[in-house]
Amino acid sequence: MKRWIGPLIVALLASVIGWYATLAATPNVLMHMALRRIAATSPMNRFTHLPATTAARQVVVRPSPDLAYSICPYDLSAGPVEVRATPVAQHYWSISIFDARTDAVFVANGSDDSGRALRVVIAQRGQVVPPGVRTVYVDGARGVVLQRVLLAEPAEFRYLDPLRRRATCAPLAAAPPIRT
Repeated sequence: MKRWIGPLIVALLASVIGWYATLAATPNVLMHMALRRIAATSPMNRFTHLPATTAARQVVVRPSPDLAYSICPYDLSAGPVEVRATPVAQHYWSISIFDARTDAVFVANGSDDSGRALRVVIAQRGQVVPPGVRTVYVDGARGVVLQRVLLAEPAEFRYLDPLRRRATCAPLAAAPPIRT
């Protein structure tokens, strides 16, 4: 019996280490896979405004047909990225920023800013950002920004689409001025 104690302890330790390594690596692996899939249709540091969701067209995981989606995969290796959005009046809208570990590190919606335009800079610690700008610091250089606009009915997509397309996602120095 004593000769099995050593191998059992080694097996138990290997199991615990393997379990922990799997838990620690899973979010990064999932975001890497998601970014690879998104990058096939969406350029880095730029919003892609997706068409209306159908059963055949589902870029976002479990998309709702009641939402119009815009997605921006970002890469901070060359510097901070600026996100700007104009509120969509009388509709729920939100901007969410996800980091490399799939954590939602920032969320803003239409009720947060009393109808004012949103400007937020995504950066890593040590990157230079203008003073006084709302800044979200993330771990890891890559992640995703997701904009959602709630549709009261599918027919609204046609007239809400141009409004949501005002949102921009661009490297900080190249970010265009926001249109109102």
